[in-house]
Amino acid sequence: MADRFALLLKLNKIHPVGIVSPAMYAEFIKGELVQGYMKLTQTDYAWHIWVEKDGVQYDMNRLLYQLYNNRDKEMDIRLYKVVPEKCNIQKIDSIVAEWDLYNKDTAEFWKSVSYNIRETKSKIFKGLK
Repeated sequence: MADRFALLLKLNKIHPVGIVSPAMYAEFIKGELVQGYMKLTQTDYAWHIWVEKDGVQYDMNRLLYQLYNNRDKEMDIRLYKVVPEKCNIQKIDSIVAEWDLYNKDTAEFWKSVSYNIRETKSKIFKGLK
């Protein structure tokens, strides 16, 4: 289901940046939106968002990235809720702000995204349920 959802997002020109795609998928499957870290190198991590449900991790941004870039689905990406001390953590302030708004006021977050994203969300939710 996650692969199909990612393909629908790509077909509607939703890009793998920010929390839009994981937030949309979390709401669709009634999963939990989780913040954590994606390992880049031995000491470098990127702040990252994914969805969890029934102990399974769904990384919608990774799936979209693979679709947009024709990359193998078996990319070795590891997600962590906690990282070791003395690691470099990369965060993009605008994405952290999206996360904060989503957690503070979900309705306001969806109002703040583009019309295309809101329409895509509505179309996908109606079509897949």
